[in-house]
Amino acid sequence: MITTRAQTLVGALAVVGTITVAACAGAGLGRGASDAGAVDAYLCVGRSVPVAALADPTTAEALGADRRAALDEAEQRSGMDLGDLAGWWVLSASASQIVLLRPLPVPEVLGSGDVLTHEVVAAEHVGSATGWTVTQRSGCALTPPRTGTAAVGTPERTPPMLTTP
Repeated sequence: MITTRAQTLVGALAVVGTITVAACAGAGLGRGASDAGAVDAYLCVGRSVPVAALADPTTAEALGADRRAALDEAEQRSGMDLGDLAGWWVLSASASQIVLLRPLPVPEVLGSGDVLTHEVVAAEHVGSATGWTVTQRSGCALTPPRTGTAAVGTPERTPPMLTTP
């Protein structure tokens, strides 16, 4: 007998579908801000995720040597491993902060029914004595901003990688 949790997981996986860069690029992410109801960015745990970053992602492999060294230092200090940098997309990279995003290989269904589809990591330089450290690592579901006229869940407001073909 299938449990309620298993049914929820199967249903969520059916809704989420395959999360790939190809799906992001091929699902109409190129809409401009002038399109009625179109969004320019989604939110991931309060962090802005520009639509352009999803349509044409820059991988963390493309970071310069200084930013990659900063990530190495943050990983060592925090005791975590980012793994293959090719799987992470750069949301922002400055002299004091680097924010990365990646799609989860398998969406994670929470007990509340929420479905986490991505993971975000922020590393910050918190001072010369401390150096670089991870200040955020969490799962998220990309969500539209809560402003605008289109209702959440309509095609204009749902991240394209979360819609079924």
